[in-house]
Formats: sequence, structure tokens, C-alpha cells
Amino acid sequence: MAPSSGENPPSRNLLGNLPENLLAFCEILRVKHQFRLGPGEVVDALRALESVGVDTLERARSALRLVCCSRLEDVEAFNAAFNAFFFPASAGVAQTALPPLEPPRRRPNDKRSEKGDQRSDEEAPPEPGEQDVDPEFIGSSVQHTPEDQDERAEPSDKVLRGRFSFEHADSDAPRIAQDGLEPMFLAASQLISSLRLGRSRKWRTVAKGSRFDFRRTLRQSLSTGGDALYPRWKGHPRRNPRIVLLLDGSRSMLEAAGPALQFAFCLSQRSKRVDVFTFSTELRDVTPDLRKLGQGKSTLELPPLKSAWGGGTRIGENLRIFVRDHAAKVLTPDTLVIVSSDGLDVGETDVLAFALREIKRRSAGIVWLNPLAAHPAYQPTARGMKAALPFLSALTFARTPEEFAVLAKNLR
Repeated sequence: MAPSSGENPPSRNLLGNLPENLLAFCEILRVKHQFRLGPGEVVDALRALESVGVDTLERARSALRLVCCSRLEDVEAFNAAFNAFFFPASAGVAQTALPPLEPPRRRPNDKRSEKGDQRSDEEAPPEPGEQDVDPEFIGSSVQHTPEDQDERAEPSDKVLRGRFSFEHADSDAPRIAQDGLEPMFLAASQLISSLRLGRSRKWRTVAKGSRFDFRRTLRQSLSTGGDALYPRWKGHPRRNPRIVLLLDGSRSMLEAAGPALQFAFCLSQRSKRVDVFTFSTELRDVTPDLRKLGQGKSTLELPPLKSAWGGGTRIGENLRIFVRDHAAKVLTPDTLVIVSSDGLDVGETDVLAFALREIKRRSAGIVWLNPLAAHPAYQPTARGMKAALPFLSALTFARTPEEFAVLAKNLR
């Protein structure tokens, strides 16, 4: 019997025949995973299985995935639901007599120890692994607390606090240096003018073109009593380039991130087709903030970017988020993507490679600015740079207005 269309998915996975199983599987996708599936999609899934057959698992899975998944985020949920429905794993047999994974720790005062019988709890020092903090370690994220018997200690000092979070960063708000701002504006203008693209294939209305636009000329003549005093023309205008900058603001890049942020500010003031993103452990679009700085602001200081500036480095994950949330709006075949980073990624290289592959496919090219490349003996041996190299159009460096001007000349 086919499952009902209620809110609870069917309790049994495998039913009588293939149509009933497929209907129950689509019901699970719809109710449990919020897939947008209706009768039409179920019929299409049956037709897909009829076309590819069910003798090969991968072909059947791929056919159903093409019909049921409408978003990239649905693929992972579909694969998990497919395996759970058609290939349910057995619970297995409970093994209650198995030994523990790790041997129990013994303190010197343990009664099972011979020496522990002769010591009291006060005499036995804690194991090294049981201490909260190594007394020899002094770090910025650990506050060493005086003894409770210390009468000079403040009440707030009698609590040991340790904090570690790759997402936490108490960095100052990024400031754009005003020294050398005019040469940087000149370099930004040179970069925009150097990105000369080809002409559009479509015929568009232009001031001076090679084809007479009869329809618009006739429409314009209505305002002059039928006299064609203002002819209209069509032509192939040049395509306007778009620039996307992805700036690494992690702690390892703070010294080199200042010039890159200054150059991004100059680009955003010279062209409206520029988008700037900063990332550290999170990604943030700072394009609106940069445009506001050019409206008579005396101090060129961005608002606090929190986890998008001054924290750790997650290049691959942030580029993946950029592809997922922003690529559809800012990436076109006429877009040049500039990434400013040292490539020292602590995440998975597969994620970085996937994100750069998508960016390269949707854009005109990727230019990677690595400050370490300024050294003559530099070799891209870091894991992140090795994963990024196959997708880059250029790997270079730029820190001064003169070097950014050279970059513009090379891109020409």
C-alpha cells in the first residue's frame, strides 16, 4: 500500500514493488528533508529509472538525483537518504564484554596501587594530563591565577580562565592608510583601463554605430512632427569588466593586508563594478563600507569586522561560502578575481580546490597575490598553494603603488 501524504514518513523502507518504494522514498525526501517533490517529479523519477534501468546502482542513483535535487545543498541529503532507505545498515550484536578503549587512569593514591595505600589524597599530586594548564606555559589566551591563600589576589583573579576559539578575534577595526593614497588611486585607474575586453556580440543602442536603427529613429520622430531629425544607431559596445577582490585578513597576513585593502578602496572609488570581500575565519562583504568611506569621511576606518579580520585562516571554507552565497551575483565571464593571501590554509585542500574550480569556471580568470612570492627563492610548497596552482591565471605579488601599477601593465 502506498504511503499517505501525512507529516510522518513511512516507517517501513522496502515495500512491495519499485513504484511503491520510489513513492515512499520521495515521501521521505519531501517530509523529512523538505524537498519540493510533487506527483510530476515522482512520474519523472519513474521514467528516469525506466530509461537507465536499475541493474547498475550508480546509474539509478544519478538518475534519481538529477530529478529530485533542485539545489546543490540537496545532494548531500539525497545521498544520505538514498543509502538509509535502500541499504539500511543492521544494528549489529551488542558486545557488552568488550574491554574499554583506553585503560583506566591510576593516580598515585589509588587503592589498587601499592604506593597509594601509604599516601593520602592531599599528598598525591595530580597527573600531568589532569592539570588544567601547564605551569610552564605562558600564552596570551591563558590567565594564570594566584593561589586561593594569596590575600593580595583580586576576587576575579582567583578563577582560571582559558579560551581557545578559531572564530574569536579581538582585532582592531581595519584602517586604510592615507599615505601614498594618490599613487594608489593612479594604479587603480590603470588597472581598470588596462582590462580592455572585446566587444559585445549583441547589437545595442550607441551614440555612433555602424547600423541604422530604423525603429528607434521612427519613434523619436514622433516628437518632431514625423521628421527624422535625430537618427539612432546600433553597434557592438565594449564589455565593461568587473573586478572581485578576496582579501585574506588573518593574523599571518596583517602586514601585507594593509596595502591590499588600500588598493581595494581605491578600486571601489574608481568603479562601481568592483566587489570586495574580506575573510579570516568568516567571510564578509565590505563593498558598501568602502563606498561610504569615500563620501567625505575624514578617517578611513572600517567598522569592526570581527571574525572576518585578524583571526585564523580558513581560505577554502570561505571561498566555498563565497561561491555558494555571492558567486551568482558578482561572477560573470567578464569578471577578474584577485585573491590576496599567503596560501597558508589550515582546512581541507579539497574544499579549496572545489571553490577555485567553480570560480575559474564562472569568471575570466584568477590572479593570486602572495606576499611571499616577493622573495626570489619562493616556491609554492604550502598545501593551500599547491591546491590552488592549477586554477590560477597568475601567481605574483604587489605591495606598493608601483607594484600594483606593474600588475596592471602585466594584465594588459
